[in-house]
Amino acid sequence: MRITQVCPKYFPALGGVEEVVKQYSERLVKRGYIVSVITGDADLTKARSRLGGTGSCHNSRSREAEIINGVQVRRACSLRLPLEALSPAPGIVPLLLKSQADIFHLHANKYFTTDLGALICRLKKWPFVFNPHAGTFGDNSLGVIHNNTIGRLALGAKIVICVSQYEKSLIQNSGIAVKRLEVLPNGVDTEEFSTPVEFNFFSKLNLENRPIIFYLGRLAVHKGLDVLLSACRQLFDRNSAPVLVISGPDVGALESLKRRSISLGLENRVFFTGKLNHEEKISALQHASVFCLPSYSEAFGVTVIEAMAAGCPVVATNIMSLPEIVAHQETGLLFRPGDGQLLFENLKYLLDNKEERGRLSTNAKIKVKRDYDWENIVDRLESLYKQVIA
Repeated sequence: MRITQVCPKYFPALGGVEEVVKQYSERLVKRGYIVSVITGDADLTKARSRLGGTGSCHNSRSREAEIINGVQVRRACSLRLPLEALSPAPGIVPLLLKSQADIFHLHANKYFTTDLGALICRLKKWPFVFNPHAGTFGDNSLGVIHNNTIGRLALGAKIVICVSQYEKSLIQNSGIAVKRLEVLPNGVDTEEFSTPVEFNFFSKLNLENRPIIFYLGRLAVHKGLDVLLSACRQLFDRNSAPVLVISGPDVGALESLKRRSISLGLENRVFFTGKLNHEEKISALQHASVFCLPSYSEAFGVTVIEAMAAGCPVVATNIMSLPEIVAHQETGLLFRPGDGQLLFENLKYLLDNKEERGRLSTNAKIKVKRDYDWENIVDRLESLYKQVIA
């Protein structure tokens, strides 16, 4: 089977969609399939600079196909417009027309690059499936207009693949008719995250002997980190041992969070580390006492299943798809978004109860291995592809 993935950006660009497409593609290659990726070059210069390279698709050489872990990657120039989703890569059209795939897999709702891919597939009557990756499907007037106009191109796929029952319900309630909806969640390499690493990331901060509350993700307003800081203020007033470590790239909230931690008197017990590499992330999740995701909005919550796979007890908000992942008092603890008092109580309860942390951790590892292991997910994806082209 020849499979072409179509997405706005691809590795080394970082993001949730980019990671999912990378996992799909590389694991399908290992199963003997011919997989190519057609994508735009948004963020490519920045991503390659991060990895020590240079260049973007505006360099003619980078228009040539790259082979990344067995996956053929072709990039078209993305138009540089203020709003990322409105930055199409029209060059994907000739790349698609030259593609000789048995099935196309389109990714990311409300991106013109995806819409272009869907238009070509429908005009050529090529079989395709579509992953919206949309935790907020049509949640504003622009989204509603898109989904009811040009967005219908991708939503006309043979199968629309949702990452959660929550996302499926959003599409069902939108009033837009689709041929078939399937739920296929994002995944995690459970073996990699559960295999003990040789070093403790927190030793870099001289925190290896402290109870650690850990947050991993983008530093954005909607992540609810101000609520986490307030809850930690209550906790730290009662317990001198724990600390809070916040890791991830800043997308506009870092300075306000630093000011907030100082105003709460937490500057010596809150540590901002910036973005972690993959090995550091696994180490941190394995050695943290509790992982906390206090988000107001979360399309899926990949860091939650990563924490569960690493054996770190989870406290998260009860929003969107998170209750599908975290069963309250069985595989973790949930709280209402913005409820700092309940978050404080959950954190205190887990830090005070080692046996309960162990019980939740054991249950979470079983659940994530069963429901979110990448190999099991790709098994199901492979089956969907075969059904479409049968």
